[in-house]
Amino acid sequence: MKFFISIFFLFLFTASTVLAVELDPDLLQTMEACNFNPEQIRTVQSAINTAAQQGIPTAVLSRKVYEGVAKRVNPERIVQALARVSSRYQTAYGLARKLGNQQEVITTLGNTIATGMAAGLNRKDAEKLVDVLASRSSQMKRGEFARLAEETLAVARDMGRRGVSSKATSEVVSRAVQKGFSAEDMESMRKSFGKRSSNVNSETLAMEYGKAIDQGARGQDLEGTGSGERGSGSSGSGSASSAGGNSGEGGSNSGGSDGGGGGSGGHF
Repeated sequence: MKFFISIFFLFLFTASTVLAVELDPDLLQTMEACNFNPEQIRTVQSAINTAAQQGIPTAVLSRKVYEGVAKRVNPERIVQALARVSSRYQTAYGLARKLGNQQEVITTLGNTIATGMAAGLNRKDAEKLVDVLASRSSQMKRGEFARLAEETLAVARDMGRRGVSSKATSEVVSRAVQKGFSAEDMESMRKSFGKRSSNVNSETLAMEYGKAIDQGARGQDLEGTGSGERGSGSSGSGSASSAGGNSGEGGSNSGGSDGGGGGSGGHF
């Protein structure tokens, strides 16, 4: 009996060792050169290992460290920012698994949710939107539903990037899902919102979209909806990006960054 118990624990130890990801030598060298202490380096290693075990792209975390170093943020604040990014992606990928079980789908949806959360969508509202989406899955073919989920979450992400509040984003996009919007409707909604929110108040425009959806408007009908009067906090800069959200944290399509800057590091 003792023999089998020993074999069991040996198996667990071996499995955990296999799952561990070797820290990139360049990243390790960078941290050592920037005076990360051993505990901070171990924390980064642990976060990367956890991400790898959960199917989360580890490059997202590495980029956050490099970003902090480039901005001359002190190591402790870099580690804190890394923890926030790690937590966000763990939440996002957990929600993505409610919408599909194929790794490719989970990755696409998880990254889109994570960048949406970085742009301002909070956990509660993200969970609400995902639950509403999940209720449509039994009515659709797998591939059709995956595309609907991708486009729906991209709308929420882009509204957040334009400065729409988390609550308004969740309410308006959830309403569209409940009204039976297709992936094509969501794509039309996302593109028209991206185009129009450059010149009007994004929060007002989102609420006008919600009212129009309640009255039966489809995605292609939203182009001429409401006036979206300009006001303070009207819109973010740049055009809305395409669906998919495969860029990781800190990439060209990522929304927002973590915390404030330290010293000459600027915003981080």
